[in-house]
Amino acid sequence: MGNVLYAWGRKIKDLEFLDHVFVTDYAPLNSAPSDAQFWYCWGKHYTDSRAQLLQANADLSLANAIMPANEMAYSGEPDGKPALNMGAIVYYGLDGTCHQTANQVLAATATKSEEPSRVLSCHGYPITTYFYGTYGTNTDDWNDIVKAHLPDKILAGDDFLPLLASHVPADKQSKVREMRAEAQAKLKEIRTKVVASPYNYYSEMQKANATALMELFEFLGAKTFVELFPSLDLENIVWDALDWLSPPR
Repeated sequence: MGNVLYAWGRKIKDLEFLDHVFVTDYAPLNSAPSDAQFWYCWGKHYTDSRAQLLQANADLSLANAIMPANEMAYSGEPDGKPALNMGAIVYYGLDGTCHQTANQVLAATATKSEEPSRVLSCHGYPITTYFYGTYGTNTDDWNDIVKAHLPDKILAGDDFLPLLASHVPADKQSKVREMRAEAQAKLKEIRTKVVASPYNYYSEMQKANATALMELFEFLGAKTFVELFPSLDLENIVWDALDWLSPPR
């Protein structure tokens, strides 16, 4: 323990292309002290992982101001009600996933001159950044958090953009940006309905994202798509049987 944060990637059953990620202030995971701090990031408390993704010096009081440790997003099945104390990821799968939630906690590793650590190496990160960027799409709440707690810190930009530049041919990048904006707009449309009248939106959200990925696959072709999303074997996934973006439980 100390002023250090650790981020972890854990396999999700039947989802080899995605890690659930979470954050602690101790390592190893099976050695939690009595005053341990564990950021669930929409999951549960775990004592094992696939990999330690990173460790970085951090301001732990700042991490708790961004998102309190040792608090779960919900109990039972999701019903569309907003989550409390998950930073700016208020609606899972609409605002972001555990990846963006962890990145918000890890903003506490930022300094006045250095960007914070992010869960860049977790499985599926390129996929979630396509839909949600680095810190999620709920920019209003995130900007309020930044203004209140991180005004003098250097934060990361959109982690999807370097991936786009590195893996997609230049003549196709503009169209991918357009398709990405359309996918994000669809999620915001669903979010607006949920805010007005809460309901379990998971099936609708998953269908929207699956459709967006299939359209992107058709536009880019298999080779470029795999270079962009190396963990995702899109051709062999049965989307109708896949609960692929529900919070890990």
